[in-house]
Amino acid sequence: MRANRIDGWALMALLMAGCGDGAPRCVPNETRACLCPPDVDGVQVCDASGEAYGACDCGPPPMDAGSTDAAAPTDAGDAPDAASEACPADRPWECLLENMMGFAAAAGTTGGAGATGEQLITVTNADASGPGSLPHALREVASDAPTWIRFDLGDAPVNIDMGGAIVTVPPNTTIDGRGANVTLDRVRLSLSTNNVIHGLRFGAYTVQDYVLITEGDDQIWIDHCTFLGPTEGNDAVNISTGAPSGEAPDGITLSWCHFEGQDVDKGLNIGWDDSHVADRATTVTLAYNYYDGIVSRAPLLRHARVHSYNNLHRQWRGVTGAVGLGTGARYVSERNLYDSDGTGLGPAADLALRNAIGDAEFSSIEDELEAGSVRCRVDDAAGPGFDTAAAYAEYPHPARVAPAPADDALRARLEANAGQRADPRW
Repeated sequence: MRANRIDGWALMALLMAGCGDGAPRCVPNETRACLCPPDVDGVQVCDASGEAYGACDCGPPPMDAGSTDAAAPTDAGDAPDAASEACPADRPWECLLENMMGFAAAAGTTGGAGATGEQLITVTNADASGPGSLPHALREVASDAPTWIRFDLGDAPVNIDMGGAIVTVPPNTTIDGRGANVTLDRVRLSLSTNNVIHGLRFGAYTVQDYVLITEGDDQIWIDHCTFLGPTEGNDAVNISTGAPSGEAPDGITLSWCHFEGQDVDKGLNIGWDDSHVADRATTVTLAYNYYDGIVSRAPLLRHARVHSYNNLHRQWRGVTGAVGLGTGARYVSERNLYDSDGTGLGPAADLALRNAIGDAEFSSIEDELEAGSVRCRVDDAAGPGFDTAAAYAEYPHPARVAPAPADDALRARLEANAGQRADPRW
């Protein structure tokens, strides 16, 4: 377990204590917590003279697979098998999997880990088709065998036109956007079993949902992506069986994503409608996401089990509240920040959780309500949601979930780190 975090004001107070009185500033060999960039705990040791603490020891540097960040839990225990084997010396890009958490980690998601030969694909141009393009890689090259797709497009922002038609991401595939500034335009991705999507930006678009996770899809991790749309009533991400009696998608995590801007109508839908009772088997973790001024659906859910922790909900503007809870929803909101900002529209503009149907079960655990936010007006004591620990234990691997306090430090981390980032290349 890492040392407890010390915030900036507390650290300043420690540094100022005893100044100018001639007394020792610390006890020789005493340790204290310190903060390493970008937001990682380290340890300082008082020197033998008692005059000062030494430099912050941040531990060994990460492997050459992109920076780790605050998504790494602070009390995770043993990593799942998929992650503990994620950093072979000859495939350092697979270290990405070590940052996974929640239901995707518990289900053993590996994406394209183990890809070799022609299944280790590099996108070298931003064309809408043809060799070297992302659409070509997904339609013509990727297969059910482990496939890892990377980008070598330079440092400048690049827009890739995905054509508007549905493109299926094959099973056991990772799309790894580290080291590139890629925006997917006119994108409609239909995911499959065991997919990882990391570090992409989804450009504004008005036709259909951007990412569809549907019948039988499981073991899916979407991480550090930015969603700029869609508008006109569609969802950035839609998770559902697709049929009332279909096989529910499950073992899904969305982490460190940024649903950005005033043009986003609906962010995230989980569960198709009241008739899709099979969605009760769907399990989703939402962790460290930033819902930034979108209209609604952060998320909207029916029937599914959703554990939401350490997210920032800011300035939602619709009439359904930040989170919409429909038929059969089972939702645990844990240590989230809800900031209505006083600028929303309609009668639910200040509601963090809205139970519009009446039979949803949900709980709010140490959430922080800001700027006039109200937890709930309907069925405020609507049951426990569900036992998150027991739900994670249904899967074969540890979930690596350790929610941090919902405080200003969390807000700063999310505002700085959520969404697509300028990570180094794999």
